[in-house]
Amino acid sequence: MPNLLLRLILLWSLVIAFIPAKVSALPLIDTPAPILLKAETYGVPEGLSQSTVTSITEDSDGYIWIGTLNGLNRFDGKEFKQYFANDGSGLKSSFIQSLYFHKDLLLVGTNNGLYTYNKEKNTFISVSGINGAVWSLQGMGDSILVGLNDKIAKEGANKSEM
Repeated sequence: MPNLLLRLILLWSLVIAFIPAKVSALPLIDTPAPILLKAETYGVPEGLSQSTVTSITEDSDGYIWIGTLNGLNRFDGKEFKQYFANDGSGLKSSFIQSLYFHKDLLLVGTNNGLYTYNKEKNTFISVSGINGAVWSLQGMGDSILVGLNDKIAKEGANKSEM
């Protein structure tokens, strides 16, 4: 009996001696690994026309178009080009509510109508028949759905159909 007791004590001592080493070597499951993202921020001091962004899209040339409560902005990765109502750009409102790019066609929805961008002339052309607030723009096959105050309009996705 004393021999058995001695063996149990020795075995218990060995188990206790190795358990802390094994437990400390296990990773902590409850602690998530930190996620590090490289982020740059842009605001009014960097050239954005207004601080409240309403919509963002990217065109086929790599420009980022940013709609705000006061102006449309084109960002090339370094600087902003701003477009406002009555600045010769063709926009009749600076309140940009929605943006959508589809097949080389940039659509700009404002609180005063829908516009397409003419890249060659760097101007915007009003889409006839849509004069009210354009709340949303979404592609659907070869058409674009235009969310208005009281209805949804379906427009052709080609420049010639708008």
